[in-house]
Amino acid sequence: MSSWRGTSRVVATLLGLLVLAQAQKTTPGVTQKNWTVRPEWVRAHEEFLASDALEGRGSGTRDEWITATYIGSELRAFGVEPAGDDGSYVQRVELEQEVLTAPPALKAGTNPETIFEFGKDFRVFRLSGKSFSGPLQKVDLEKPGPPPEITKGAIVLATLPSEASARRAAFRQVLQFIRSGAAALLIPEAAQTSTQSSEVPKLVPRIKGIPPGEEIEINVLTLTADVAGKIAALQNGSSVNFITTTKLAEP
Repeated sequence: MSSWRGTSRVVATLLGLLVLAQAQKTTPGVTQKNWTVRPEWVRAHEEFLASDALEGRGSGTRDEWITATYIGSELRAFGVEPAGDDGSYVQRVELEQEVLTAPPALKAGTNPETIFEFGKDFRVFRLSGKSFSGPLQKVDLEKPGPPPEITKGAIVLATLPSEASARRAAFRQVLQFIRSGAAALLIPEAAQTSTQSSEVPKLVPRIKGIPPGEEIEINVLTLTADVAGKIAALQNGSSVNFITTTKLAEP
């Protein structure tokens, strides 16, 4: 699956199918407009699929395979016809995996240009693996107002609310900036986050053979409060560059 259509979105869609199938199985003869979803139907599947036991169901991982197998077995029990390989509910695809050969670097501004260090100043939440650059666009979601118009190719510094539930909602909103054409998101970390990891991040596997440009590249970096303040002090349109070196992983 593509980077954008992450496992969580697929699981959420299939969870809806499981609930629909459960309703059709347990309420024969009831029209779709009359049946209601029972909380226990959703909870039974959610407690397994969203549990820590599956460790996030990352793309191309064994946990994702377990998730797909579980959902397939439930669909078979409900009489849904399989459409995968060999009469199953799973379609196998060949993936290719790139790895970073060195810690990435973030640069911002010109005359002077400031270089920020991975693991100390910023870390990676999601990364396509490619270097990127673009003009800075600052967006403050702590202030009420209509959604901002995102400049295509911009590196968006998004300030989120500090309150936890509002922050989660705002984070979902800023991810849509990628669809609007942003090249990357820079997000100041919450105040309670005080440590950074120096471990080189892993990249998301890609489906082999997909032409360049057909997958949406998701690049999200989180910044320490100090670094976020320095970048926020720059003018909109200032140059931001992110440098990576990668290679294909050994088969």
